[in-house]
Amino acid sequence: MTSHVSPPFNLSFTEASFFGLSNLGVAQCLLDHGTVVLSQMQAIGGSSSSAIIAAIIATAPEKLADLLYGLYDIVDEMSPLPNGAITPGFDFIGRLRALLDRLLPITAHQLASHKLFIKATELRLVDKYDALTVHDVDQGTSSCVRSKGPKVFEVGDRAWALGAEVQISSYASREELIEVILGSVFVPWFTTWTPPSFDGKFTTRQIDDRTLRKVEIVKDGPLEMYLEGGSITPLLGRVVVAEVLEDGAAAKSGAISKGDQILMLEGKKLIDVPLETAQLTFKDYMKGKLDVSIINANIKK
Repeated sequence: MTSHVSPPFNLSFTEASFFGLSNLGVAQCLLDHGTVVLSQMQAIGGSSSSAIIAAIIATAPEKLADLLYGLYDIVDEMSPLPNGAITPGFDFIGRLRALLDRLLPITAHQLASHKLFIKATELRLVDKYDALTVHDVDQGTSSCVRSKGPKVFEVGDRAWALGAEVQISSYASREELIEVILGSVFVPWFTTWTPPSFDGKFTTRQIDDRTLRKVEIVKDGPLEMYLEGGSITPLLGRVVVAEVLEDGAAAKSGAISKGDQILMLEGKKLIDVPLETAQLTFKDYMKGKLDVSIINANIKK
């Protein structure tokens, strides 16, 4: 080898968003014809959809074809939808999380630490009614606006503050690795996507008192409120209202909406529990009044 391509090697995949399949082809080419490079690779990096590909190469290269077929399955699921990946009710991030959970080995975080470098941007939910400075106004999506100060932008019912770009290469657990990958992929203006989090950043999962509401439902008939979500790890614990029917007790309360996250019912926490547990907890209280604590991106004054 000539001196300018001598090992060890550092690889970086370009950002590709929905065009990440092209980088997947590059990765397969490396597996087929670049064994010298991969065998002497000391670091690999990526962001956006390329973070997924870099993670697979770093931890389970034999699963690259499975990643492709898994992405095909997601595309097949969303193609018939009226608005594709941003159709209300379709959680693209949730599908990617399940795919990564299926593909990454148990020791993925150990294999990836100090080898896999992922770039992402810190985000946090803010009160959209707070006064803005001239530097907070959304000046577009180009990275060149970073030098002008923090940005705040509003998407649907959410207001986000844009923080610093960060690079992460150490992962305490497999679940944390998955959240970091998804934090790089997440796009905040797709309101139906479940926000991932890492250390309370990217898209925060911390409970902000300004978004917390206590609701009292007087039950004189069926609740008529349907839940979705649940958890298998502490990072995924979300029980969310999927639907509120018009004539049910939940709708008559006037305070519960589709998308609300249920935090507590009659003193019982519904964070980090399986969906079935949450459903049974609600069924335990079929009469009288229900005290429910909920959270939503809507910040009510």
